[in-house]
Order: sequence, then C-alpha cells, then structure tokens
Amino acid sequence: MESTPADYLTRLSPPAVHHFGTVLSVADGCYIVGGDWGSLSTRRAASCQLLPEPGDLVLISGSLPDQAYLIAVLERRGPAPLCTSLGEEVSLRVEGPGRLSVQAAQSLSLKAGDISIVGRTGRVLLAEIQACARQAVFSLQTTRMIGDVFESSLGRLSQFLGSSQRTVKGLDQTRSGDIDCRSEHTIQLHGQQVFVTADKLVRLDGDQVHIG
Repeated sequence: MESTPADYLTRLSPPAVHHFGTVLSVADGCYIVGGDWGSLSTRRAASCQLLPEPGDLVLISGSLPDQAYLIAVLERRGPAPLCTSLGEEVSLRVEGPGRLSVQAAQSLSLKAGDISIVGRTGRVLLAEIQACARQAVFSLQTTRMIGDVFESSLGRLSQFLGSSQRTVKGLDQTRSGDIDCRSEHTIQLHGQQVFVTADKLVRLDGDQVHIG
C-alpha cells in the first residue's frame, strides 16, 4: 500500500502534542513549564500576547521536546498584573468605518519617547487636567476659551499681535513697578472721570498741549 503525503510527513517528524502545565521559571525568553510529565523548556508563541509569569497555568504545544511552544496562558495564579508584549514593530488597525474603544475604570497611562495623534476632530472631557512640559508650541488658526476663572503665573510674557481688542465688564486693574506705554500714532483715554495723580511729578510734553 502506497504512503500518502500525510503518512510521509508523520514519519519525518513526530506529531504535535498539547499539554497543560505550570510555569516554573522565566529567564531570557525561555519558559520552564512543569507537569505530571516532567519539566520542559519552551518558547512563547507569537500568538500568546499575554506574558506568562511563574505559577501560571499554561498550554504548550509542539513536537516534544525540541519544538515546544507556550501558546496560551489559561489562568493567572500569582499576584503579578496582566502584561501584554506585542514586539518591536506593531500596528493596530481597524478596517473600514470601524471604531476602537479603550476603557479603564481607574486609570489609563501612555508612555513613549514620541507620541503623535492625527485626526479630523478631537474632544477632551476632563474634570481636572495637569500638564507639565519644558517647551510647548501651538499653531492654531482660531482659538476660543470659555471659563469662569483664568490664572497665570509667568516669569516673562511676550505677545506679538496684528490687532488686539479686549472688553472688561467690571474692574480692570494693573499693578506694576514701571509701565511704559508707547504708540506710533494716537493714545486716547476717555471716561466720565479721569484721574491722573503722582506723588512727585506729573509732566505733559508736546508741540501742542490743549486742556479744555
């Protein structure tokens, strides 16, 4: 009776087997898994994204004992948190007009050397926000800010504007050590009452001075 291709492959390599086991130790990407059948050195399969920890109940598969892979973590039995390793180059893609949602009940942390976010629109809804950066650069066409209280504490503030307009309903107060206000053309002060006082000197200097 002639051998089929499947029979020929079976004679060349032993059939793959599956075993339950417990991770005994982890070192340099090698996982020692033990069970009723003894202990075995395995490698984590690319499809097993959850990093195994000592004490975990796992499933191993392969041609024993030379090509054994840890293919799944079935149960986390220790106190270590769940950790996923995706390799060096990873792309997460949602095909078509799909959606991707990431949710956490307590906290969500992102850490990277460089973070880029590209989208058509963006929304951030937070009860409180804190930001700390050595340098920040914003390039905006239109900016609107609506709030109840705005406070800033700066060592230096420089602004270069094409035009500026401000409306204050209540009191507008400025306190400074020195104030230098200059205009290339006209400065106009107007009010129902205008008071200019000085402890030592008030000086008006111009080609023409009109009072009244």
